[in-house]
Amino acid sequence: MNRPATLEGWQAWQVLRAAGGQLRTIGPVVIGLDFGAVLALGAGLGACPTTLAAVLAEAEGTIVAQINERLRGIEHG
Repeated sequence: MNRPATLEGWQAWQVLRAAGGQLRTIGPVVIGLDFGAVLALGAGLGACPTTLAAVLAEAEGTIVAQINERLRGIEHG
């Protein structure tokens, strides 16, 4: 369904999975991904930088929202 269809897509997916700690935060709130760090990680892993940048731009909002939702659950759980 939402699986990457190309080698570049798979590479970008692997970088995003490995980049879980590359976040920009203000206090306990995640405000975005550290694109510089994620792109550097991608370069080290051999990912296509153009594809990775496109995926990051599309996925950042969803990733940040999901992380913040989980953090709120931890605070209230």
